[in-house]
Amino acid sequence: RVRLRPTRAGVAAACVALAIAAAAVNTGNNLLYLLASLMMTAFPVSAVMARRALRSLEVDLLLPEETTAGERASAALRLRAGKDPVAGLRLRLEAAGESVAALPWLDAEALAVRTLEVPTKRRGPLPVGVGLECLFPWGLVRARREGPSGELLVLPRPAGGAEAPHALAGAVEGRESLRPGRSQDLLEIREYRAGDDARAIDWKATARRERPMVRQGTQEQESRAAVVLHPERPPGPGGEAAVEAAISRAAGALRDLGAAGWQVRLVLPGGEVSGAELDQLRALARLRVPEEGPAPGWWRTRLGAGEPFVLCRAEEAS
Repeated sequence: RVRLRPTRAGVAAACVALAIAAAAVNTGNNLLYLLASLMMTAFPVSAVMARRALRSLEVDLLLPEETTAGERASAALRLRAGKDPVAGLRLRLEAAGESVAALPWLDAEALAVRTLEVPTKRRGPLPVGVGLECLFPWGLVRARREGPSGELLVLPRPAGGAEAPHALAGAVEGRESLRPGRSQDLLEIREYRAGDDARAIDWKATARRERPMVRQGTQEQESRAAVVLHPERPPGPGGEAAVEAAISRAAGALRDLGAAGWQVRLVLPGGEVSGAELDQLRALARLRVPEEGPAPGWWRTRLGAGEPFVLCRAEEAS
């Protein structure tokens, strides 16, 4: 759908044309009649040509899959003109703000690419839309059309994660033998989690409880831990910022523990995410913080026996 409206120059030209038409009526001058007619005819001709050029324009929006909050992200617009050239094109990228780029001229059936910066100040899914404006051919009428849209996932920016490995190391100091692993010494039989080795399944316990159960042994060389996010919004105007800070600390803990060789799982009120760090960061990015937080101590039942953990909450990280 293409919307049309006159520009400031078009409004001024219309006023001049009306003044010339009034003078022609008062004087009976045929030359003034001809000039007023030509000026008034320019408006429908301009509207038709601008609408046709904008409708024939092909536009593609290219976005990265994800980026990190606070980092520069770019969106590429690929444009191809139709059978008519396009002049005076204005590209508008709407995503938590507005970025504008101009394309003065695009030949018929030509291809052009423009890159616009996307603001990424906060985590979460960021809708991105494109608007197109055309002043072709004389700038009297502005034709507007909505272009393609997409979504950019903004991952939380890791913060404060440097303290997490130290705190976790203190939690398991002197208890290396309780680190989960695959050895002959049985630590526990627990439910199967995503990412567990299928060879560790205890088939007798699985048949008895009618759900997959895993034998977990002790091994010094393998370290597993949990990063627990408690997204309780504290009262007051700064509650939302405090929760976002806790999410950033959880992202930092995931990053630093993974770099230190730990096998980390992310524990959230709605479930848990194991496996790749990128999948866990995506879960943090899409997390919606409820107005009422989960029950206190909900995460304690989600941890294994002797499993070390890092707790990140709005008040503090422990």
